[in-house]
Amino acid sequence: MSNENSQKICPACSACKWEIVFNGAIRDGRYGQTTSTSMDILQCSSCGLQRLNEFALSLENYENAEYRNRYNGGSDDQFLLALHDEEQANRVSLIGTSKLRNSVVLDIGCGHGSFLDAIRGLAKVTIGIEPFKELYDSLRNRSHQIFAPSDKSLLNLISKVDIVTSFGVIEHLVDPLDHLINAWSFVKPGGQLILQTDNLDEILNMTDARGFKEFFYRTAHNWYFSPASLTQLAKSAQLQNFQISTFHEYGFLNFLNWHKFGRPMGNAQSPFLGRQFESAWKSSLEEYGSGSLITLTATKDV
Repeated sequence: MSNENSQKICPACSACKWEIVFNGAIRDGRYGQTTSTSMDILQCSSCGLQRLNEFALSLENYENAEYRNRYNGGSDDQFLLALHDEEQANRVSLIGTSKLRNSVVLDIGCGHGSFLDAIRGLAKVTIGIEPFKELYDSLRNRSHQIFAPSDKSLLNLISKVDIVTSFGVIEHLVDPLDHLINAWSFVKPGGQLILQTDNLDEILNMTDARGFKEFFYRTAHNWYFSPASLTQLAKSAQLQNFQISTFHEYGFLNFLNWHKFGRPMGNAQSPFLGRQFESAWKSSLEEYGSGSLITLTATKDV
């Protein structure tokens, strides 16, 4: 590990000591695409936050279609909507329809707008921040306000938004602490921030499922959070009244298939375990912080 990287300050806890915890080829796009060289994953010796040693992508990569084609398999907005529509039911349930109704909602990193579509009709105003400008016309045609991350008019939204969301974004960025502070600045008194990211402590990582780390680590993700390190980041960002929880997206058969075959094989339900077992499996993982996603919810003081 170079001296330069060993001196980089951890954005979560401000420690400066990192150690290599993984070295190997990692995902470089969709499943099956991997880096041609080995990549180092570093871990903060204090809070456990992990990071790519050398970041592979910059903001400019997210501003063009090439990124979507490589990592999602397409850049057309209808294709992207279909790809992510199933994720939205949990997000709506997480926030609750009573909170969403007649609210102003800002989704940071809204992409193609699948979440904003899901709450249209409940929320009074739906706003997205997105670097990929080719999606703007479609988003506006679906009645969403849309801004580039650098748009100065976003200053008009400071402390005026009921609900600020950011799903699967913080792990991509250069400065996750700045992202959290910026997102929090838009929340009005009494409003909420809801953020989700992949969970480093998810069950397949914790049980060393073969091939999973090479799948979990990817060139598009600079940072890898556990509930503990995301808690530390929230403290550093001075968030108020925050809670950390996890949510598990996959059934028990997915867990078995990873351990047996070492690769993703979809999320089919087990034909011999039933709904009651699947429900207990997911809720148990979530209770112990091993779900596939971490959720941060923070409420600003009035």
